[in-house]
Amino acid sequence: MQMLTRVVLMRNWTLTVFLSIFIFWASIIKTPSLIHSSHWLLGNIDKLIHFVLYAIYSLSLFISFNASKGKCYTSFMISVSYGFFIECMQSFTPYRSFDLYDILFNALGSFSMLFYLHRYKR
Repeated sequence: MQMLTRVVLMRNWTLTVFLSIFIFWASIIKTPSLIHSSHWLLGNIDKLIHFVLYAIYSLSLFISFNASKGKCYTSFMISVSYGFFIECMQSFTPYRSFDLYDILFNALGSFSMLFYLHRYKR
C-alpha cells in the first residue's frame, strides 16, 4: 500500500515539476516580436498566456497536494511566489524585463482556477 501511495504522489508531482521547468524556460528565452506587438489584440496575448499558464500550474499544484488541508491557499501562494520569482529573474536577462502586469495576470489565473475548484469541485 505504501508503494502505491508513493507512485501516485510521484505521478502527481511529475506534472508540476515539468510545468515549473517549462515556465522557467519559457520565461527566460527570447520571444518572437509578434507577442510584443503594438496591435491591441496581439500586444495583450502575452497576458492571456500568463493567465492560462498559471491557471494550469495552480491546477497541477492543487492536484499534487492531494489530501492536504489548505491546498487552495498553498497552491495559490506557491504559484504567485513562483511567478514573482520568474519576473525577478527576467530583470537580469538582456531581452526581458520585470512587469507588474505579468504578476497580476499570473495571480488572476491562479486565483480563478482555485476559486473554481474550491467553489464547484467539493
